[in-house]
Amino acid sequence: DIASIDVQEILEQSIAEYEEKIEEADLRLIVHNLEDHMKVKADGRLLWRSVRNLLSNICKYAMPSTRVYIDVVRRDHNIVMIFKNTSRDELNITAEELKERFVRGDSSRHVEGSGLGLSIVKEIINAHKQNIDVISTPGVGTEFIFTLEKSK
Repeated sequence: DIASIDVQEILEQSIAEYEEKIEEADLRLIVHNLEDHMKVKADGRLLWRSVRNLLSNICKYAMPSTRVYIDVVRRDHNIVMIFKNTSRDELNITAEELKERFVRGDSSRHVEGSGLGLSIVKEIINAHKQNIDVISTPGVGTEFIFTLEKSK
């Protein structure tokens, strides 16, 4: 059900839900540019699931004692959400492969999960007629970027 969804509410709910896991992973979460009344046209339940899946992956795969950034940017008629973290292990697959079902890097096999998280996010964002980009820079980190249409 597409509706006008408040990005701040979705992020705050998801972050609150993952607060304990973020602390256990020894991560420092920094949110930039989140403003009141940043609304997007989206299925709120699916957007919430996407954000939860991204936070779950970050908690599992980010290097401990590092910062995780969430940037929310207004761009023309869209809202861009960017999740950035420093990976604990270097990826041994392409960023594109990472978004496919059941695919995980060999170095992450000891971590609980099915390998579906990012592919579900990809499907949800695609259902909103948008794409998710994954940019991985060795020694720097990984960025998960998606755009949703701004709601009036």
